[in-house]
Amino acid sequence: MYSMGGLAEYCVVPAHGLTILPNSLPYSESAILGCAVFTAYGAMAHAAQVRPGDSVAVIGVGGVGSR
Repeated sequence: MYSMGGLAEYCVVPAHGLTILPNSLPYSESAILGCAVFTAYGAMAHAAQVRPGDSVAVIGVGGVGSR
């Protein structure tokens, strides 16, 4: 969990926690990926153990519920 550096100008993270964005993805539009994609995936795959073919309902707003 590396949430303590989210608003910092600089942050030390392990190399496996980074990726290179393609030039076609602007930073401003890519910033949501950490919340909307990886948080939702982690919750479904690990906490709820949702598997392909399962039905789910997403209720909420924000990066996870509105995308």
